[in-house]
Amino acid sequence: YQEGGSLAGNELVWLDRAGRELGTVREPGSLYSPKLSPDGMRVALDRSDETNRGDIWLIDVNRGSGTRLSSFPEDDSQPVWSPDGAEVAFFSAKGGGRVAVYARSTRDGSEARLLIADPAADLAPSDWPRTDLLILDRSKDADRDIVLCSIPDGKLRSFLATPFREWDAQVSPDGRHVAYTSEETGRMEAYVGTFPEQEE
Repeated sequence: YQEGGSLAGNELVWLDRAGRELGTVREPGSLYSPKLSPDGMRVALDRSDETNRGDIWLIDVNRGSGTRLSSFPEDDSQPVWSPDGAEVAFFSAKGGGRVAVYARSTRDGSEARLLIADPAADLAPSDWPRTDLLILDRSKDADRDIVLCSIPDGKLRSFLATPFREWDAQVSPDGRHVAYTSEETGRMEAYVGTFPEQEE
């Protein structure tokens, strides 16, 4: 996690549950949105340049070496792993319009493919809990809601849409609960609900 301060020189650090530092994964840099792979061997992250335009990189947690996964001229960020680790989804404004979600294989040299775009809103992935389901943040004007995307048909359906802003949903390992951020009280706080449907 990141605790305040500048992001220009942040680094990835292993901590145990008592908060003791166990070691670093990579040298400091402008590193954002790290996500550990399902097998725990790699980290997908946004590595940004001096103009704050990011590309997605895969970092080997043992060697610290990195491989660039995306190189669009636009900002690419917020990577999430597919359940089998075969792909990473991320957002990009590659099309020149709204921010859309792309995916690229982590196992071959195939090009990134467009997963889902919405001409009326920006989309960004927050979790990929099942092979057939992607969770997205949907932003339009001041609104920010959580939607579900069916794969491979790309159909969207609302998961959590209230008068407040919600984002960054993460599904529990057993697939029964979801944690997300909300501004319902006027400040950012963490909430937990049931998944795949919210209970009243």
